Amino acid sequence: MPLGISGTFNFMIIFQAKHNILMHPFHMLGIAGVFGGSLFSVMHSSLVTFNFIKEPT
Repeated sequence: MPLGISGTFNFMIIFQAKHNILMHPFHMLGIAGVFGGSLFSVMHSSLVTFNFIKEPT
């Protein structure tokens, strides 16, 4: 197996062609989890930042 970035990309392309990993349900759940976690993080940080910035009453 060749090393380096070209060997890595070659392995990824061949593996995808043989196994179609992108359409696997667990892969889709993982991607949805990453995007969902990112959305949750952004929403949480915006609320925290808003509470630090707003004027005290």
